[in-house]
Amino acid sequence: METKVFAERFNSIIDTLDAYGAEIAEYAGFDRTNISRLRNGSRIPKPFGRMANRTIDALYNYADDNNHMEKLCELIGCKDINDAAIIKEAMSIYLFGDVPKEEDSDLKPLRKARNYSTGERLDQIMNLTSLSNVRLSQMLHLDPSLISRYRSGVRTPVTNAAIAENLSGILYERLIREHKEKEFAKLANLPEKALDEELFSKWLYEKENLIERSVISAQQLLETFDNISIPNIPDLPSEKPERKDAYYGSKGLQEAVLRFLYDALDNNVRELFLYSDQNMDWLIEDQTFLLRWASLMRKCISSKIHIKIIHNIDRDPGEMAAAIRNWLPLYMSGMIESYYCIKQKDQRFYHTIFLSSYSCIKGYGAASMQEEGIYHMYTEEKQLEIYHREFSELLKSARILLSINPNYPLSEKDYIILIQSTPSLATMDEESVRGFNDPILFQKWREDQKAFLEQLKDTSIDECIPLYTKKDFSENSIPIEKVSGSKDHYYTYDLYVRHLKNILKILQENMNYRVYFLPEAVFPNVKIMITEDMTMIRQILNPQIIFGVNHPLMRQAFYEYGENLIEQNRIDRSTMIRKLEKITR
Repeated sequence: METKVFAERFNSIIDTLDAYGAEIAEYAGFDRTNISRLRNGSRIPKPFGRMANRTIDALYNYADDNNHMEKLCELIGCKDINDAAIIKEAMSIYLFGDVPKEEDSDLKPLRKARNYSTGERLDQIMNLTSLSNVRLSQMLHLDPSLISRYRSGVRTPVTNAAIAENLSGILYERLIREHKEKEFAKLANLPEKALDEELFSKWLYEKENLIERSVISAQQLLETFDNISIPNIPDLPSEKPERKDAYYGSKGLQEAVLRFLYDALDNNVRELFLYSDQNMDWLIEDQTFLLRWASLMRKCISSKIHIKIIHNIDRDPGEMAAAIRNWLPLYMSGMIESYYCIKQKDQRFYHTIFLSSYSCIKGYGAASMQEEGIYHMYTEEKQLEIYHREFSELLKSARILLSINPNYPLSEKDYIILIQSTPSLATMDEESVRGFNDPILFQKWREDQKAFLEQLKDTSIDECIPLYTKKDFSENSIPIEKVSGSKDHYYTYDLYVRHLKNILKILQENMNYRVYFLPEAVFPNVKIMITEDMTMIRQILNPQIIFGVNHPLMRQAFYEYGENLIEQNRIDRSTMIRKLEKITR
């Protein structure tokens, strides 16, 4: 085909899709200059070659994601808008003419060059060395279900450095013990003689290293929310540290904090004001101290002491996750207001101020000297007055970090991603809901369904849920979405299939609705709702608390995580419809 004709038709498709070249380039995984060359006719890809196939896939996926499939099919003269293969073939003929497909096209080397994910590589090694989920979980002291999620690719071990290192080491040792070096070298396309533990680890995690840091940090935080529980904290003996004017080093800060909390309880203070941008080692590394701190904080909450804390979110993702993990159980009390500061942190110095109406701990020093810092305790009325004004100034440049049970206006959103372990109650059919004979559940379904269908008029909703098979169902194994105040209800396989049939009906009737099936539940204990400007994380188990994440960088990280999850499990609408038709037949 002539260069001019190809360029004209390629531009016609992009114009019909209302797309920008940069968007198509992103879908194809190209540099945008490649699309520019196609548009201006300076380059024509080889029909059925790697670039042609990726370009056609990108155009198809963009049309599918943005509900432009009918317009695309009308342009390229394709009468079947529900078959991906037929549409792509028609697009190829429209762009290149009816060129016969060559047997030695670029498709073959492209398949050979496939870059497997860490989950797929983990699965390959476990199969090669005859290692089961249960056995590996015992060796790592983890739950077998977590190994299963690593293996299926819905979770990644690189969010926890210690687990990632131990996992790699155990697998490498197993590989050597089972004398599978030769088979592994062939599998990984690596020289057998060069094999060592470092090379093995690099191979195992190669693709994960390409994942955006923000996506990894979002998964770390979601793991924290998923594992939240109200710990059984013992009521420890009231050994009050000595009150001093100054405390030295990390141990001194621990003493000062315990004294500060005892003073707050003894003097019936009503509020605590907390800020620190120090690293969290002083709090989380000493488990004995951490338990005493948690016990006293729990007593403060029980005594109705209101806490305002300005979190430092300019931390390493692992440290931030650890901080949130220790604070989340306390958030459930509703007695804590959390903030983040919009001013940039000073990297040269650390600052700590813990304040009540009775006393104040103040620390300040060079960032590299935190282990040897000096922390002063103040109790004089004039000093406390000044420090209260200081904290008030900090609050002026702070914004809410986590909201408890927020009321965000979802009707104003253009796009929502849902991630959950079972289908939404709103997508169940009325007959199935009535069958539970539960008025609370039925009322919640009616409210949710009405809001859901109303949203779909103007909002695109992508729902990410695991696809269960018949063997997954036993008595009370897979719950219906839980509703506060209602009984617990569970699927039978037949009921689950009926629910999928109703999802199919919604999918066929609403172009704004998509469902993506995951190999298994990502975070079984939370339901996650993500938009570009808000994230809500709802506890499934009681108490059913909703956390609203307000910090823009954290919200962006969650959004990128959601998009990445969808990309890993992408399936076009027509293929999904055929898949659901086959299951529900």
